Amino acid sequence: SGQLLADTQLKFDQRGQILIKGDALALGYWGNDRVMSFTDEEGWFATGDLGEWDDQCLKITGRINNMFVCGGENLQPETIEAILCQSPWVRQALVVPVPDQRWGQVPVAFIDWLDGEEEQRLQNWSNRQINGMSQPRQLLRWEEVCYKNNKIDRLTCSNIAQQRLTG
Repeated sequence: SGQLLADTQLKFDQRGQILIKGDALALGYWGNDRVMSFTDEEGWFATGDLGEWDDQCLKITGRINNMFVCGGENLQPETIEAILCQSPWVRQALVVPVPDQRWGQVPVAFIDWLDGEEEQRLQNWSNRQINGMSQPRQLLRWEEVCYKNNKIDRLTCSNIAQQRLTG
């Protein structure tokens, strides 16, 4: 994502969430006729983004509220999406959790194909690239309804996937 602004500090919490601190932060949120601070008592702001350092640069790896549990394993959909998008057949991918009686939740992927559907080829390829619980249980055709106000709507797509798999 880039470098830190001057006078900005960054650290990661135990979950890998990015925390920032510095002069560039706003004072807080306006509400109840006053400014309510959004930092902790030490001045750190929890961004909700997950990340890591990569060659002296901050790399955003996902959003903490997108993580879900499959068979006791924490899955980050953005990580699975990035792997799927490395294949030669995928323009974009969206991975969402779907309830499952055995595993709690399982990943299902919406795929925007580059040149025609290559589901079996992608399935074979992803079996070699994506391990265990992270393997999408189903590949579904990309839905424009996955966008809401020009932003991906994961909840809507999760509901669509659940309907398709159970209905």
